[in-house]
Amino acid sequence: MAKLQQQSGLTYYQGWYGLCSGSDDDCADFPLVSGSMAQAKKLYPAINKIYEVRGDSLGQISYDGSAADGFPIHFGTTLLNKLKCGHCYRIILSAGSGSVDIPHFTFAHQNTTEKMKIIDECAVAPTPTPKKPTPTPTQTSTSTQTPTPEDCCKGTDFSYTIVKGQSGGDNNVTVRTQGMNSQDPKWDGTLCWEKMKTNSNDVVNYIIDLRSSSSSTTSLGMINIILSAKYENQKFYYTLKSSGICYTGEMKNTNELSSGQMNVWTPV
Repeated sequence: MAKLQQQSGLTYYQGWYGLCSGSDDDCADFPLVSGSMAQAKKLYPAINKIYEVRGDSLGQISYDGSAADGFPIHFGTTLLNKLKCGHCYRIILSAGSGSVDIPHFTFAHQNTTEKMKIIDECAVAPTPTPKKPTPTPTQTSTSTQTPTPEDCCKGTDFSYTIVKGQSGGDNNVTVRTQGMNSQDPKWDGTLCWEKMKTNSNDVVNYIIDLRSSSSSTTSLGMINIILSAKYENQKFYYTLKSSGICYTGEMKNTNELSSGQMNVWTPV
């Protein structure tokens, strides 16, 4: 992880996103904006500009962090609204005293001495484990069955199943997949929740990162929950269709979290 620190004036960082650093974490694209159209919102207000060379090498595309939230940031970042693995960027931070943490970003400057390369696969091959024998009908298996969406939704009032990342919902709740696989069935699943009881005049975003444990840094999926009702500690659960695993965790909106942070959900 690279920590990009603000200073008293504009701060410049040039480097690669997606470098392996000796860990077994898979690289995931790094979203810069949550929501869309009128609900579009900058995730990292400290970022002033980001530039990337165009594919024809005749210019550059850019992300403009000075654009207002809503339609300006939505339409102004259609070409560059996330950092993609294996790409080179120039990132400029506004003046200030904060910082932005970007996993898998390694910057280089005049005094850089480290030699690093991009490779195709960051993951370290796991050590094979002996295959356990399949229990016979006379044996009793004590393994825990993977929860189904129905198990995960038990006791909740509403649900919505995401298909190919498409947003939808009910009861003042909208959900969709987010980030690198936002249109990929890999992150599709079912969100369940308890009834939202209090109407609100505000629209609030919650960015959820699914992980195998609270100490893991590997994203297994990312969803964006948008509430137009007041959150009053209702329970939310998400079941990945690809694995059948049910996840839950804290619910803090983008205004409550520090820059660059997300809610981390782990298996129930």
